[in-house]
Amino acid sequence: MRTRFYVVIAVAALANSSLASAQSFTWTSTSSPPSTTVGGVAPDGRPFGAQVISSTAEGIFEGKVVKTSSKCISMTQPANAQIFNVHMMCDTTAPDGTYTSYWGCTIMGSAEQSCIGGMLGLTGAYTKRSGNMTGHIKGNKATGTGQWNN
Repeated sequence: MRTRFYVVIAVAALANSSLASAQSFTWTSTSSPPSTTVGGVAPDGRPFGAQVISSTAEGIFEGKVVKTSSKCISMTQPANAQIFNVHMMCDTTAPDGTYTSYWGCTIMGSAEQSCIGGMLGLTGAYTKRSGNMTGHIKGNKATGTGQWNN
């Protein structure tokens, strides 16, 4: 049985490792249908499950556009143990390095979610950097803002 929740986020951020101050950006993304879905419907009728989703994004930082690609894993949370309806983690590849983002999302309606999250830099210009993000998801489109903190 296929669950009906989509979580889509791929963040694009332009980093300059020589700058020590916070760097803000905006982003938009589009996702493909889930490549893998597991789960079903609980006895109370509530859907549950996890998905693997790939997406592409464009970020704007200081007037420059950066394109990225991400692979994300999202999973609904049990009703008795949730702050967020969905948790998600994404690995993102940008032209100047890679980073992981982690998210908590609240379902706002049919195929709509609001999310907050953090970023941890892995390689290249993102190495040893951290940041935070917000996002709004509707269908397979998402938009948001973010900031690299260091």
